[in-house]
This record gives sequence, structure tokens and C-alpha cells, in this order.
Amino acid sequence: MVVSNRSDANVYDVNLVGGNVCLDFTNTLYWRGRKDCEELIKTYSDFINWSLRVKLINSDQAEQLQQKASEYPEKAEKIRLRAIKLREVIFRIFNLHSEHLDVDEEDLDRLNFEWGRRMITSKLVQDPNGFHWNLNGNEESMDWILTPILVSGIELLTSKDIRRVKRCADSDCSWLFFDQSRNRSRRWCDMKDCGNRAKVNRFFKRRRSDTV
Repeated sequence: MVVSNRSDANVYDVNLVGGNVCLDFTNTLYWRGRKDCEELIKTYSDFINWSLRVKLINSDQAEQLQQKASEYPEKAEKIRLRAIKLREVIFRIFNLHSEHLDVDEEDLDRLNFEWGRRMITSKLVQDPNGFHWNLNGNEESMDWILTPILVSGIELLTSKDIRRVKRCADSDCSWLFFDQSRNRSRRWCDMKDCGNRAKVNRFFKRRRSDTV
């Protein structure tokens, strides 16, 4: 993860190292492995801006959602909290699987529940190229932007590539990432950041041990 001034950290600073939309979404919590971790999705607007940054929505859709959030602030906050809850469910599922541990049934139930809510509003549509699912459903709603995150998560969970999902070896970071290395040997979410910090720490530990 990018180490930034914690008081100024925002969705524009967060490093997109997950390699997958749903993994990048789980990484919107700075220093996940610490007790004093920092939330980046502090408002519904943050959620919109993050979605815009990762190209889940376009600028017109973002503007429409921002307008609705200003009209219905309480509803916007409830959706933000739902998004955070979903994020943590996705994190726990992938994290436990990466450790070869059983996933909590409650988390699977929650993921299925959210998926079911989105499918209710989805529909089969036709265009010049044929038929396809419009999973976004009613874009007049304020929670439809959860859909592409859910799709990303479920597609990855049900693919053989799930074995490439790992957690950063820096326990303070604990971000998830998709390991695209040939032999799946990658250990850090970002070698230039967490990986380099680990190298520096090992260097100073060796120096201290040499002077004892």
C-alpha cells in the first residue's frame, strides 16, 4: 500500500494493486492489519468517487448519484454502510480461502443475499449484437453501483484463478492482491512499497545483530 499522511488519505490516493475490482475494493481500508486502521470510504460520495476512479461508473452516472445523495442523505449513508459490510464479507471470504480455511457460512449467506437483491432488478435485454444481462438494473436507485463489485467478486470466487488471491505478507497492511506471477511466488501487494519496506527492516535488523 502507499504510505500517505493518514489524516489526508482518500480514495484518490489509494494504490490500486489488487488486480481485480473486488480486491481493490477490500483495499479501501488503510493498514487493515492494525487496530488503528483508517477507513477511506467515509461518505457515500467517497464510494462514488472510488467507483468513478476504477471505472465502474462514468462521470454522468457519478453526477446523477451525487445529486441523489444530496437529496436523500440518510439513504446514502445506509448504502455506504451496506457497501462497507459487503467489503468486509468479501475480504473475509477471500482471506480465509487464501489461508486454506473454511469460510463462515454467515458471510456466504450475506454475499448470496446481496447478490439476490441485485438479481431481482436485473433483466435480459437485446441490442444489435444479441442478448445480454443488464445487471445494473434500475440506475435510478442509489445502490446499483454495488452490482459490478458483486459480479467481480462472484466471478473470481467461482473461477480457478481464486488460488491466485493472496494477502500481503506485511501483517500491518494485509491487503489482498491477485498474484499474476508464473509460479505464484509474489508475497507483497506492492514490491515498491510493502516489499521494499520489508527489505529495509531486514537490513536494519541485520545491522543491529552484527553490532551486538
